[in-house]
Amino acid sequence: MSVKLCVIPGDGIGPEVIKAALQILDAVAPSIQVVEAQAGWGTFQETGVALPESTLAAARAADAVLFGAVGSPSHPVPGYRSPIVALRRELDLYANIRPTTNLGFNLAPSQSPVDLVVVRENTEGLYAGRERLEDDATPPSRSA
Repeated sequence: MSVKLCVIPGDGIGPEVIKAALQILDAVAPSIQVVEAQAGWGTFQETGVALPESTLAAARAADAVLFGAVGSPSHPVPGYRSPIVALRRELDLYANIRPTTNLGFNLAPSQSPVDLVVVRENTEGLYAGRERLEDDATPPSRSA
């Protein structure tokens, strides 16, 4: 069975980290089919869209997505939205699940093995991107 991986290097440090990750994947799973797609601040600057439809289509057609880090502007830019938040919303990736174990390393006699799962919600709260003004009342004036 061939596994199709959509790789989105992103920008900033993303491409460097993804390059290293792909070297490791190639060593341990050389049969993985890699399809590269673009997203991020650099993509927005080039195309006017941070998450192109072609990238979304590639992600939907893949068995998994490897997404690198993306930069973002230090100030509000009209039309720019986080591509990772958009990808999570479009693919209904509402939870980030990160299991971990100690992988059988030698433990000191006083240590217990690790078997932990961290679940983080990905589409609500700060990740929702639904900012709004709740109360547009004029603040009281300050009088001396």
